[in-house]
Amino acid sequence: MASAGRGEKSLTTSIEEVLPPESAEARTEDDEIICGLKEVVCPFEAKKTYTAWATITAYTSDPKQTDDTPEISANGQNIWKLYQKNENTCASNDYKFGTKIKIAGLGVCTVRDRMNKRYSGKNRLDWYYGYNIISAIRFGIKKLPIYVEETN
Repeated sequence: MASAGRGEKSLTTSIEEVLPPESAEARTEDDEIICGLKEVVCPFEAKKTYTAWATITAYTSDPKQTDDTPEISANGQNIWKLYQKNENTCASNDYKFGTKIKIAGLGVCTVRDRMNKRYSGKNRLDWYYGYNIISAIRFGIKKLPIYVEETN
């Protein structure tokens, strides 16, 4: 099972890190905007960050779960090699390739793959487990908070 620190890169996690110090006057209201699942635009970073709830499942490079190139993701990268380098991958139809998503209890993944089109618009993510089918099955299906950092 993937650990929380596995290849995790730091993402902005508080309003203090999102807003420059001179514009952080109403911290309580700003924190409510983020916690209230509304979008925050960070023009000085050209990134859009927000929190949400998502349904998280797991997948592997088992050919029964993929096409005839089980290690190559929809964006053309070899996710098996990235996994071996502790770089987490997730699949989603709702986020652009390259979007960083921090998932509570799992860590940070990069969207590099797509799911079946029936999952479009449902805020669903699939966490990549390499060839570890047993861990993927044990993971099951969970509803977890996510923190999204999308580059414009």
